[in-house]
Amino acid sequence: MAGSGSGSKGAGKSVVVAYVCWLFGGMFGLHLFYLRRDAQGFLTWSTLGGYGLGWLADITKIPRYVKEVNEDPELMREIYRKMREHRKPPFSISRFISAIMIGYLWGQLVMIAIPESPIANYELTFLHWFIPLGCSIGVWVVGNIGRETGKPWIAIGSAYLAYLSRYLYYDESVWFSLMLVTSALAFDTFSKEWRPHKKEERSFMMRMAIVSACGLLYLSLWGCYFYFNGKITDSNGDTVPLHEAVHHFFTSPWWTDLKQSLYDTYVFAQHHGWYEVYKQIIDLSDVTGEQNAYKVLGVGPTASQSEITARWRSLSREFHPDKIKDPAKQREAQEKFMEIQQAYEIISNIKTKRKRKNKQYEVYKQIIDLSDVTGEQNAYKVLGVGPTASQSEITARWRSLSREFHPDKIKDPAKQREAQEKFMEIQQAYEIISNIKTKRKRKNKQSVRD
Repeated sequence: MAGSGSGSKGAGKSVVVAYVCWLFGGMFGLHLFYLRRDAQGFLTWSTLGGYGLGWLADITKIPRYVKEVNEDPELMREIYRKMREHRKPPFSISRFISAIMIGYLWGQLVMIAIPESPIANYELTFLHWFIPLGCSIGVWVVGNIGRETGKPWIAIGSAYLAYLSRYLYYDESVWFSLMLVTSALAFDTFSKEWRPHKKEERSFMMRMAIVSACGLLYLSLWGCYFYFNGKITDSNGDTVPLHEAVHHFFTSPWWTDLKQSLYDTYVFAQHHGWYEVYKQIIDLSDVTGEQNAYKVLGVGPTASQSEITARWRSLSREFHPDKIKDPAKQREAQEKFMEIQQAYEIISNIKTKRKRKNKQYEVYKQIIDLSDVTGEQNAYKVLGVGPTASQSEITARWRSLSREFHPDKIKDPAKQREAQEKFMEIQQAYEIISNIKTKRKRKNKQSVRD
């Protein structure tokens, strides 16, 4: 396989893995990042797969990319042969067009990101001098992909020289195209050269930091464009700058109420727990349709099944389609009748499920009580009191038994060990009952407060 490599420093990249990355993340340059072609990967990410065309073209180029990163001996001989035959890389129409496209994108992005209106009473139109820089950097990055490289200064300088033509040609398409083509031709003619050795390999964290910084800069330019120059249209057809709309949104009653609601929810969660918040959200959203069903039937949640059934029968008779003679109102009555039937069915099903669930829970409680997993029943038995005994009665009984079976009061050595075991059993029983009662008392207080 081509991904096996030759045991060199960069060996280990796989054609299969590269194709999987291409298939599932190729539009974002995942296969190129995997193959350490970070600059090309970033360009692919920023243009969504090179406008889709670069992503499709890579399907035939991946095997060569893998061989190159693995420094396949046969491919290396071919590359070095080309270097000997040509003093500089020959002209490539595909690379030149790519440089034009990326340079155009980055130049235009810088241009549209410049705020059209003054910011804090400061005009920022001087930032237009960064347009040639964005354009030439795009050209330079494309020119440094793979085994070709070149210095950026000639591309930048020629872009700035051609940029002056905007004062001769006021048509943006003319001076921008002249600047772009001049920069690309200057780089291809005077800067482009072979890269004789592989790029110095950086650590994964360093690569991530560089790509993240570039991505942040790229997205910030788009952010500037949308925030400062973006506009939205209101219901009256008037256009409002996006940054003003955002400012008005954060001072609007809707946002103020939402912010207060979120704060109240946070305070409530601190006292009652996030699960209680979740339960209230579910209840308020009425996912089962229960609240709406009660509203349709005109009864409350505390109504008994017989009351609900009586109300359902009364409404069914009142809105039965056969009783409505007016054809105009018959359809409305039929819809109301169906709504009543659905509401009754929803409430009946929910109540049946709850009844069944309560029965199951009662059975479960009885099993738990009989199995005495907490040791409470046995503790009452040891102390000789009932579950209804008050805390003072339990304490008095515990003190009495503790005195009676205290090991220090037993003089017979044969009975002393038995008394010690009984004494420990009494202490454990009292501790179990006290802890359980304390927890229940705290839980009851919490329920009353809620």
